[in-house]
Amino acid sequence: MATFTTMQNIFCLCLMLSLFTVGVGSFGVAELGNISDDVDELYNVHMNGLDIIKDVNICVLRIVREEKDLIISTSESENNAQLKAMHEEYSDLDNYLKEIPKYFISIEAQKLIPQLLAVISDWRNVHKKVVELGSTTDPAMNAKAQQLSSTEGRQKTRKLAETIRAVADTKMDFARNVSTQSRKDYVHARNVTVFGVVL
Repeated sequence: MATFTTMQNIFCLCLMLSLFTVGVGSFGVAELGNISDDVDELYNVHMNGLDIIKDVNICVLRIVREEKDLIISTSESENNAQLKAMHEEYSDLDNYLKEIPKYFISIEAQKLIPQLLAVISDWRNVHKKVVELGSTTDPAMNAKAQQLSSTEGRQKTRKLAETIRAVADTKMDFARNVSTQSRKDYVHARNVTVFGVVL
């Protein structure tokens, strides 16, 4: 009878250890899943989102440069070359803007999209006027284009640059939060695992 009781105790102890091991292992797998999700979000959402914002900024800078070159160009062939370059940059810009919503999925981030698009629309309206004035070889028209570009155009460009920077900063904040949460998940999983091993 005593031998049977001892065997039962050993069996219960082994069962408890097995259940505990399974519990710790399941917790570790779950936490690893959380960390994996955090890493996926960090890269697929936030880093790619920052990359798109960077591409938008580059397009804007190139369009502004082409605008300046258009104003000072002195021949129709130069004008056509600048207009063609701007058309290509605008095509790229529109493609990037279509991609942005995929990377701004949180409620806070989605609020930024209409703001960015509104600022870009205002900037484009002024830019369009500058291009209309500057796409001729008439010095008087070019002077008007230069004046509009250096006043209202500059203000709209500055506003757009500030908005793009604010969007990028917000994206960076989201990325930092995800990184911090991932670190917390790792520390939590490590502590529980170490505690289980010690026991």
